[in-house]
Amino acid sequence: MRFLVFLFTTVLTAQVGTTTQQSEASIAYCFENKIEWSLIFQSSGCFHHTTEQMYISFSGDSVFLHRLIEGKEQPKILLNADKLNVLIEFERQLLNRTNNYGGCTTVDSYVVNSEFSSYTIKDSSCAWNGYSSLIEQIK
Repeated sequence: MRFLVFLFTTVLTAQVGTTTQQSEASIAYCFENKIEWSLIFQSSGCFHHTTEQMYISFSGDSVFLHRLIEGKEQPKILLNADKLNVLIEFERQLLNRTNNYGGCTTVDSYVVNSEFSSYTIKDSSCAWNGYSSLIEQIK
């Protein structure tokens, strides 16, 4: 029995991913220190599979958001203070979500990478729709 509990705990820990700073959004640190940050979003369900990627870049004091939809580059977006705050809030909400496996046939995967942090969150609740909301707010 102890072996099964250990095995379950080990598998669950591997699925969650790792991060060095769960309490502070990594994107806020990246903005302040001009460090690359990226997000890969995948949504898979019975009748769809979507992959999008976004990353930030810097030019002088300007911050730009780049998006790739199914590998195709979209026009970059200049991020003003309001849009930067939307991204920071999105990541804070994402970090507060736990991996949710159940309740919906659609699974949304969020893979965040930066110089100091890397983690994966999976959500199959169909209750949050964080990425769709993020895109609407930063257009």
